[in-house]
Amino acid sequence: MEAIKKKMQMLKLDKENAIDRAEQAETDKKAAEDKCKQKVLSADGFVVLPVEGGDSILGSVALRIVMGSWWLFTLIVCSSYTANLAAYLTVSRMDNAVRKRVSMPGDQPLSRE
Repeated sequence: MEAIKKKMQMLKLDKENAIDRAEQAETDKKAAEDKCKQKVLSADGFVVLPVEGGDSILGSVALRIVMGSWWLFTLIVCSSYTANLAAYLTVSRMDNAVRKRVSMPGDQPLSRE
C-alpha cells in the first residue's frame, strides 16, 4: 500500500511539473509574440512590419498558375481591344454600293489600243 501511495505522489508531482512547464512555455511564447510585434523597423519615415512565421500563400504553385493564366488572359483581351480600335480608327470605310447599272464594272466598254 505504501508503494502505491509513493507512486501516486510521484505521479502527482510529475503532473504538477508538467503543468508548470506548459504554463512557462505559454508565457515564453506570449513574450516572444509580443517581442515580435514590438519590432517595428523604420527607414526614411516608412514603417515596415516584420512578417511573422509560416509559409506565404504567394509562393504556392497553384496560385502562380492561376495568376499567370489571369495575366495572359488580360494581356490577350487588352491586345485584341487595342488592335481592333486601331483598325477601326485607321481604315476608312469604302463605299462600294452599286447605285446605277452603269456603275458596275462589267458594263464599261473595254478600250483597245
